[in-house]
Amino acid sequence: MKRRALSLVLILALAITLLAGCSGKDENKEENVDLAAFYASLAENRESFSSHSAVESDAKTSFYPGLDDVALTQEVLYSPMMTGIVSEIALVEVTEESDVDTVKDIFQTRIDTQVDGGAWYPASIQTWIDCAQIVSHGKYVMLIADADSDAIVAAFYELFGEEAPTPAPTPTGTAPVGTPEPTETGPPNESDVPVLQPVETAKPSPSPSAKPSASPKPSPKPSPKPSPSPTPSPSPEPTDTTVNLASFYTSVTSGHEFPSLTLADNAILDNNYAGLSGVSTEQCLVYVNMMSMNMGEIVLVQVTNSDDVSTVKSILQSRISYMVGDGNGPGGAYYPMAMDHWENNSRVVSNGNYVMMVVHEDCDSIVSSFNALFS
Repeated sequence: MKRRALSLVLILALAITLLAGCSGKDENKEENVDLAAFYASLAENRESFSSHSAVESDAKTSFYPGLDDVALTQEVLYSPMMTGIVSEIALVEVTEESDVDTVKDIFQTRIDTQVDGGAWYPASIQTWIDCAQIVSHGKYVMLIADADSDAIVAAFYELFGEEAPTPAPTPTGTAPVGTPEPTETGPPNESDVPVLQPVETAKPSPSPSAKPSASPKPSPKPSPKPSPSPTPSPSPEPTDTTVNLASFYTSVTSGHEFPSLTLADNAILDNNYAGLSGVSTEQCLVYVNMMSMNMGEIVLVQVTNSDDVSTVKSILQSRISYMVGDGNGPGGAYYPMAMDHWENNSRVVSNGNYVMMVVHEDCDSIVSSFNALFS
């Protein structure tokens, strides 16, 4: 009996030990998530991630000020090289769980900055508004701004064996409900009725015009002879002096290596060169660099009125100043090398009604070619 009782005790102790060991393994599993491997799994089947570049230290300070002051066990930060693409992800494991809220505040500041204009383009800003999310689990925090954010958030929670919480989309549906009600503006339409009365005064006007119609008969006799005399052909000759800015752009870009440039549409123009679309121009070619590492742009403008030359030059100089920054923080060019390039290799020049801004390491040579157009 003693042996049988002892064996039962040993079996019971062994079972308890095995159960404790299994539960311990499950608890530790949540605490060992490889964020780099998780990012790699996301990047495998997402085209938006193909434009990603690791956020370096300088950009990290610009994007996430204060994150360097938080003790981190893991850090995976990626953003697209193209400014027109919204696909940014930040994955962090904090050393102390008490820092989770601090990191979430830093990530929220990043979203606010992009929504307030940091994303530049209206479509990009709207994507940040609609798709940017911040989620956390234990010591892990993620910021994701991507068109596929919901699926990425679900994958994040799957790392911990959980389902992503479903947010209730009530705020978006309530706003339009109250807008159809202002139909009470119908009564003021009665005041528009008297406006129809003056139309009757227009009827007598055609009657007198019918009588003079018989008089034009003698006029055809002298008309044929004077017609050949007005031949002011010399007047259009000044158009020969017009400089074709598109041809000049082609010659410049074929002789000097520029980064990838895109002809700005109205949205890009208004975001990067505010006020230029309001100037009357004969020619306007604005080529921008869509890369976040912006190392060159060129703008060629012919204004209709010479008084607008100074206005255009001021707009172009404002673009340079924005990209360089004011010294209190990074400029629009973000990276120190790019900001230095905009500061030292940019020129704004004019000749007559023609204005050029160029950002290139050969800027002085390009300025000489521009001036030669008018010599």
